[in-house]
Amino acid sequence: MLRYSAKQLLNMALTLFAVSFLVFALNELSPGDVARKILGPYASQSQVDHLTLQMGLDRPAIVRYFEYMGKALTGDFGDSIVFRQPVSALMWDRLGNTLLLAAISFAVIVPLSVVLGVLAGMRERGWFDRSVSVFSSMCASIPIRHGRVPARHLRGLARLASRYLAAPLRLRLGGLDAIRAAGTGRDFL
Repeated sequence: MLRYSAKQLLNMALTLFAVSFLVFALNELSPGDVARKILGPYASQSQVDHLTLQMGLDRPAIVRYFEYMGKALTGDFGDSIVFRQPVSALMWDRLGNTLLLAAISFAVIVPLSVVLGVLAGMRERGWFDRSVSVFSSMCASIPIRHGRVPARHLRGLARLASRYLAAPLRLRLGGLDAIRAAGTGRDFL
């Protein structure tokens, strides 16, 4: 177990390193000067040169990357261009709300998932099992933009779920006549 945990931690560290290097490299390789991107197209060349020297952008990219990684490991992520504050201060301010939201979500989702999983497992391949499977797959696939789910995705989810769940019911019951007769209370299965 200890060996497995060490392997997973090593994989996580390598993944974080690879992603950070990729993001840094893409930012460096994108067309235009970094200082010009920050200041905008109407900044004078003297302003661009001043910012280049101030931020150390005149040094080689690999040196700047390893300097950034060294500072990031100590918790110094630099200053936010938008808010003009240290990024670590902005992160710590928002971390409390993030943890509260995660705790509430965890407290709701875990018991609900266990209950739905047990109920679906009691009648495997039944309509409830299929409903839970379809709903959970669709919810995991819906993109969330700006903290909300677009209404068109919810309409599509409802339409697809009704088609997917109604087709096996029709086939099993033998067509529309059996569906109409199902309201009489007779068991056709």
